[in-house]
Amino acid sequence: MLIKFIKNRLTLLWLVIFLGFIIGATSFLTIPKEENPSVELPMFVINTVSYGWSPETIEKQITNKLEDEIKSISWIKKIESVSNFNFSTVIATFNDNKGIFEAKSDLKDVIDEVGAEFPANTLTPFIKQISPNDVPVYSFGVSANATSKEIYDVAEELENKLKGIEGVSEIIITGKPEEKISVYLDYDKINKFGINITQVYGVLWNMFINQPVDKKDIWGNLYSYEIITFETEKDKLVEQIQNTDIVNISGRSIKLRDIADVYFEQKSDRQKSFILGNDEVLNTVSFDVKVTPGGDIEKIIGQVQLDTEKWLTKNPSMQVFETYSKLKDIDDMYGTFVDNFRQTGLTIMIILFLFIWVRISLWVTIAFPLVYFMTFILLNFLGYTFNSVVSFALVLTLWIMVDNLIVITEGIVGEFSQNDKLTFWEATGQALDKYKWSIIPGTLITVFMFLPILFMVTGTVWAFIGPLSITIAFTLMTSLVVSIFLLPVILSKVLPENIGKAEGVLTKPLENVWVKISNFTRILIKNKKRAFLTVVVFWLTLMFSFFLVGSGVVKNDFLPQTDKDNIFLNIKYPLGYSLDKNSKATNDILVDVKWYLDEKYEGYVEYVYVNIWNVYSSSAIGSASNPTADYQAYLNIKLKNWDDREISSIQISEELQKYTDEYLNIKYPFVTDISNVLIGWVSWGKEIWFFVTGDNIDEIAEYLHKIKPEIEAIDGIYNFYTNYEFTNGKVSYFIDANKVTRDKIPLGSVLQLFASIENSDYIPNGLTLHNFTEISDDSVPLKLYTKYNGNVEDIKIWDNFISSITKNRTLKPELKNIQHIDGKLQLSFEADKKASVPLGAVVSEIKEVMKNNPLPEGLELRFNSNIEDSTSSGADLGSALGVGVILMFFILVVKFNSFKYSTIILTSTFLSFIGVVFALMLLGLPLSFPAQLGLFWVIWVGVNNAILFIDGYLGKKWFTLKESLLQTIQSRFVPIFLTSSTTIAGLITLALKDELWGGLAIAFIGGLILNVFMILIYIPAILYLVEKK
Repeated sequence: MLIKFIKNRLTLLWLVIFLGFIIGATSFLTIPKEENPSVELPMFVINTVSYGWSPETIEKQITNKLEDEIKSISWIKKIESVSNFNFSTVIATFNDNKGIFEAKSDLKDVIDEVGAEFPANTLTPFIKQISPNDVPVYSFGVSANATSKEIYDVAEELENKLKGIEGVSEIIITGKPEEKISVYLDYDKINKFGINITQVYGVLWNMFINQPVDKKDIWGNLYSYEIITFETEKDKLVEQIQNTDIVNISGRSIKLRDIADVYFEQKSDRQKSFILGNDEVLNTVSFDVKVTPGGDIEKIIGQVQLDTEKWLTKNPSMQVFETYSKLKDIDDMYGTFVDNFRQTGLTIMIILFLFIWVRISLWVTIAFPLVYFMTFILLNFLGYTFNSVVSFALVLTLWIMVDNLIVITEGIVGEFSQNDKLTFWEATGQALDKYKWSIIPGTLITVFMFLPILFMVTGTVWAFIGPLSITIAFTLMTSLVVSIFLLPVILSKVLPENIGKAEGVLTKPLENVWVKISNFTRILIKNKKRAFLTVVVFWLTLMFSFFLVGSGVVKNDFLPQTDKDNIFLNIKYPLGYSLDKNSKATNDILVDVKWYLDEKYEGYVEYVYVNIWNVYSSSAIGSASNPTADYQAYLNIKLKNWDDREISSIQISEELQKYTDEYLNIKYPFVTDISNVLIGWVSWGKEIWFFVTGDNIDEIAEYLHKIKPEIEAIDGIYNFYTNYEFTNGKVSYFIDANKVTRDKIPLGSVLQLFASIENSDYIPNGLTLHNFTEISDDSVPLKLYTKYNGNVEDIKIWDNFISSITKNRTLKPELKNIQHIDGKLQLSFEADKKASVPLGAVVSEIKEVMKNNPLPEGLELRFNSNIEDSTSSGADLGSALGVGVILMFFILVVKFNSFKYSTIILTSTFLSFIGVVFALMLLGLPLSFPAQLGLFWVIWVGVNNAILFIDGYLGKKWFTLKESLLQTIQSRFVPIFLTSSTTIAGLITLALKDELWGGLAIAFIGGLILNVFMILIYIPAILYLVEKK
């Protein structure tokens, strides 16, 4: 029936093959490429700016109100918040079944509900969806021996050009001069004229109007009307503001220019950057490029580079330094896949040539890429990108792809060898009838093994691993179609009728090998006792493997660190550090760091990029929730490509942190923290990060202080940091309200004067009077400051000193920020982890410390997303594996109609765990999340091989039991050997070149090797025990 269908549709099937190659190759070349799959999670950050308020006020007046409303939204999972100076950040995470649009709409409703209760001058809260991918994919600096303003004036053209590239979602500029109109009141002059700041504020606050006022009729025609009270050209607007009448004294109009200086300013008061390269420091304007989810990163970065090169040819005085690029990671990933693809194809051809026949090897090798090409057609059609997960899934399916092709090919050749009178189609029909009910259930079992991941693994891990299951399902079903329907069509053109007499170069030696293996097995199943001992040895070895993992000999980990070309060094100073102080101190640290790197790693550093007023975060949450602040900076150390250095960035980073702890922290005691950041695969911050939550911050702090020495003593973690930080303090003035009333002092004047005073190099927020959107592409604020060079105590409002209206003044401690998790106060403890130390081992030690130091009542321990994902993913994978095993057993029972054979196959597959554990142990690798995924695949390999073995055994039941088993070993050895050797050869590239997925490849290879022994020794032994004939 099946062979008749194929023969009657040869033309159609040849057309499918032709289109599969043409369209598939096109899809392979044009599919969008990115490093990691685009992830869309129901997670949002709400940022609210309210200038002039302390963290405590921000918490009470903004953060708490938002949290109280958000927790009533359906499907809310977690609420986190940080209350900083001037700034509230609330992060809302919903359950996965909450729709993105619905979640954002609900959050907007919350803001509309509580926004009216926020303090005056609070800006409209900004909602942004958070994604692990919402970080720059490409960064570069435009540098020159010029000011930031001069550089940006030239680079603005490039900014506008890059914004127009399809797929670019945002261009973030650092060092771009901020435009503002500043009014600097002269303190002495306003006192001389008896003017208080409230009068100035009131005049300027109300004078700027640009308002449409509907349509009006003039002589039968309707015209639009607007009222505008200010100039829309910058110079004229400044002149108008200068000439504003403030008060009238004795018939004389006192204008603003009489008591203040007014400027239109363009300068980098908040952020600046520069680059140190070749011992030359250059001012820099940096560009960070973000892309839309699912965008073709390779194509976008290529266009950015092309446009930048064109711009550079027109501006030769400028230099461009690439500070970060995901293109290398994508090229490495793509290159690894292509190398693997090419190597596997060549291996298939060589192995089939050596062990079957040269003409078959060539054409089966041609059928191999057809599976991939047809999979790419499906992926491209459904809008998937080519990324590290898809790449790995394609490599992971290599075994079944090769197995299906080889089983059918070897089956056809086998039919010819048994009866050389057969025609090609007769031999093919018999081979398909014999093997289709082996490879179809085996393939379906694999699909069912991975499909539960789609429904049972949740959170960030699912968003990354989900595409793995989908890609595997696509590839397996495509492999089935190609093997059963298209491979016979291809072979029909190359196989002569007398193929049975042909053989490969090493066919005879291979026969000798399986003869020796069958003789060895014959010894092991000589009697029931030996067979029983064989089975026991396998299961005892499995128990020992569990012991190796449970005792920590083979350690658990989540995701291994990988080498990157960038190391980031975050620096934090005391609160209130001015831009100038920050720049000077950071430059000093830069010189020391550069000296150390040049001394110890000469030639490894290309240049160092410096960003003032920012810290680098490897996570989208960190980027979204960390406001720019004057007390922080970071160094971006750009290393040479991994091919040009012998030491990994992980090792350099760890050594640099030692230098920081032992030297820089001592030399610069005023620095509150210096820490390294390495870019991770999926990361929400430092790897070791836990929180203690409760209602009393002092109680939490006391507990953390108690356990801190024990946590810091844990081997393999370093660079410790806690968020329990204080400012220099808060000076609280208790104003005598009665005296203020008696002397008719406007209380608003006291508040406004304090808010506007600039009496040092620290730039205050000032008072924002208006935001002009009509005079520039960006909003231009009008700011009011009061220049005063004396002590705050000596400030006068009219004839009253501040000290004279103050009852008392106290200095109070003040937290730098206040953080919540689900409405509870929290303090965190963070640390970096050495790459050689598994995450699971550190988490276990932390829990042991907590066990020895029980949490007081009301306090709770929580881990960050990395550790929570590691724990939950392990549990979810375990559950998914359980469901997969049940589905697998169901299919086996349907196929064999036997609980006995189904149970033998199912239980035997778990023995593959032995090979996984021993391979990892021999190479010193942990049982990481990728290696756990490898275990899934190894189990399927065992199932598929066992199915084929049992099928072969049941077809030889006319022999004695022992002879049936030995004959089955001989018939199954060749396809097992060919498939396993081809797969192992294909995985070697991945194991050697890919740091992230190499552990999975090693685990798979180990399990595959053990699987050969399981099929050829264990299954014959257990069948010999349980069969009755």
